[in-house]
Order: sequence, then structure tokens, then C-alpha cells
Amino acid sequence: MTGGRLRPIAADVALAVAACVMDLTLYSAAPLRVDDPHFWSSVGYLALIFAALLARRRRPAAVFVVVLALAVLAEPLTGVDFQPLVVVYLALFATAVGCRKEVAAGALAGALACAVRLAFEDVHVGNLEELVVEVVAGVYLMVLPLSVWAAGRWVRISREHAKDLEARRELEARQAVVEERARIARELHDIVSHAVTVMVLQAAGGRRVLRRDPARAERVLDTIGQVGEEAMGELRRMLGLLRTDGPVGSGGRVGSGGSGGAAGSGAADGSGTPGGAGAPGGAGGTAGSGRSGGLPDPGGVPDPLGPGEFDGPCSGVADLPRLLDPVRAVGVDVALRVAGEPRAVAPGVDLAVYRVVQEGLTNVTKHAGAGASAEVRLTWSGDRVEVEVVDDGGEGEPRRGLSTGHGLSGLRQRLAVLGGDLTAGELRGGGFRLAAVLPVADRLVASG
Repeated sequence: MTGGRLRPIAADVALAVAACVMDLTLYSAAPLRVDDPHFWSSVGYLALIFAALLARRRRPAAVFVVVLALAVLAEPLTGVDFQPLVVVYLALFATAVGCRKEVAAGALAGALACAVRLAFEDVHVGNLEELVVEVVAGVYLMVLPLSVWAAGRWVRISREHAKDLEARRELEARQAVVEERARIARELHDIVSHAVTVMVLQAAGGRRVLRRDPARAERVLDTIGQVGEEAMGELRRMLGLLRTDGPVGSGGRVGSGGSGGAAGSGAADGSGTPGGAGAPGGAGGTAGSGRSGGLPDPGGVPDPLGPGEFDGPCSGVADLPRLLDPVRAVGVDVALRVAGEPRAVAPGVDLAVYRVVQEGLTNVTKHAGAGASAEVRLTWSGDRVEVEVVDDGGEGEPRRGLSTGHGLSGLRQRLAVLGGDLTAGELRGGGFRLAAVLPVADRLVASG
């Protein structure tokens, strides 16, 4: 048995011994002489009470009943003027700490009844002075169990409060782990889903033009290689951030689920389109999937996974015109319309607007395909910005195998943390509409 487990047992034994000794010396009329038989009868009787008190942690209510009964029967069973009280209070304290309120209240009632019995057992009032003494003694005998019971309940409430705080901390820790996993999943989704989409579409177009236009097919292969390298760079950047000791979510960025992250991967900035401009069947690079983000601005911290440094500022509203080029390259007629006066926005909102447009255009490329028409609308009004991506449905064959099914849900979570809202659905006359409303100020930054 370890020392940590022995200490509570030793404390229980010491308290029980102390209570029995106090009762023997204060509340027993037996002479404190080893040659007196009444002394040993009192000691033997207290030994029974002591044995019962040792179980007060495991069975506090049962121990209290036994100790109270033994205390009431002490005088007739020992033949000595003996009324143990300290052992009763010790058992009462254990019951107040270890039992629910109803049981503890019952124990208090029993202790008070014992006190009343003791207070009025031999009352002799001959004058006012004796009356005052009896009243004071009675009040004392009443207040003492009340005080012991109240102290026990305070200890119990304090322990329950400490347990609640600990449970809350554990819950918050688990929630933080879940949120961090979701954030990492969004980052991986953004990087891998976009890169795979671009590679598949480019490879399909390259296969179609391989024999009749080898030069174009070679450019498609170059684009696939470039997108793969950029995806690896994004993965290195994310893993580097996860392995650094700094606060990954500083500045209210990572916590927003996509506010202030790295730029979209691969063809999100138009770099994935050189080889597939005229490849039929969607050979050109698509817009980035835009389903995550949220990597904080690394601020030039060296990449621990290899040479080089983190990229510079993340993409935002100013990069939207560049985002349209790869979509046009696959045969989608897309236009950007801006209403209202553009203004400076929080970094998290800036990237979120970019991600909304990126996701919308990626879906247009996947589901509407070449020949479709789309329009990106950016409306500035008051303290918010509205983003819409609308297409006419097109006549192309949807590439549903390229969809993970998590893009819109991840985007919706990202916007919710920023205080924004996302709606998506098919239009009655055909086509699809993706719309988002975002506050100009980052809610997390503003609240900080």
C-alpha cells in the first residue's frame, strides 16, 4: 500500500482515537485510574465506537446511526454517568460530507434530538442564575451539532464545486482537441482536395490532346507537376505550424476556422492553368476548392521541414480577379460584379471572402462544367459584405467523384465563427447559388 493511500487511513484512525479520548476525559464520570473497573468498561465501550468510526468514509450514514445509538445507550450499558458527544459529532461531520442533503438532514435531526435529551435530562432551576446557565448550556448543545453539520456540508459543496470545475476543464480540453482536429481536417481538405481536383481535370484533358497536340499535353503535365509541388508546399507549411511551439491560433486567426490562413493552394491563384487553356472536357486548372484556410500568417518563420520560408500575405478580396482566370480557362464564362465602396476588412474576413468565391467557382467547374456561365457578386453595404456565386447550371457532365461532400459544411463552420452566414441551393430555373454575408470586422478580433 502506497504512502498516498496510507495517509487518509492514518488520519481517520487519529481522529477516531482523539474523539474517544476526549469523550473519556470530558464526558465520562469514570475515574481515570487503571485499577477502577468503571474506567475499563468505559474504554471497552469506546473501543466499539472507535471500530465503528473507522468505516465512516465508506458508510457514513450507517456509522452515524450506530454511533448515535451507542452514545444514547452508553450510561445504561456501562453503569457509569457517561454521555459520549465528540464521537457523535465526528460521525455527524462524516455524514454531512459523504451523504446527500436529505440523509445529512436526517443525521442532523438525530444529533439535535440527542442534544435536546441531554440538555433537559437533569434540569434544576432554583433561581434566575441557574435558569440562565441551563439556557446557555442548552443553546451550546444545540449550536455545536449545527456548526459541525454546516462545516461538513461546506466541505461537501466545496469538493463538488472543485469536481465540477475539473470536469469543465476536461470538457473544454476535449472540445479544444475536437476543434483542432476539425481545423486540421479543413486544412488538409483544402490542400488535398484542390490539388487532386486540378490534377484529375488536367490529366483528363491531357489524355484527350496527347496524340494531336503533344506540346499542349506537355504543358498539361507541367501544370500537374506544379500543382503537386504547390500542394506539398501547403502541407509543409501546415505541418510546420503544427510542430512549432508558438501559439498557432494567435491573433484570432486559427480560432476562426479559416481566418488569416495561407493562400489557396495550387491553381487558386491562376497558376494551375497554363497547360489546359484549350483542352476539351475540363483540361484546364480549376479554382482552388477553398474549403479550409485558417493557417495563421507565419511571419517568415523558417520551415522546419526543409529549406525556404513561409509564404507572404494570404489571399483576399484583392485577389478575386486573379481567381477567375483558371475558371475561364476551362470554358466557364465568369464575370465579377462589385457594388458599393470596397473597404479595408479584418484579415480573417478578407480570406473568408476569397474562400467563399473559391469554393463557389470550384463547384461551378465540377458540376456545371465547360460552357456554363457564372457571376461573382460582391456587395459592400454598411458594416457587412455580401458575396454571391451564381451559375446557370451549364450542360457539362458533373464530376461528382471529385467532390468530398465536406466543402460547404466546412465553409459554413468557418463563417459561423466569424459571425457570418452561408446559404446554398439550386435555383428554380436551373443553376446554383452560393451566398454569404460577413461582417466587415472579425468578431473574434473585435471581442478581444
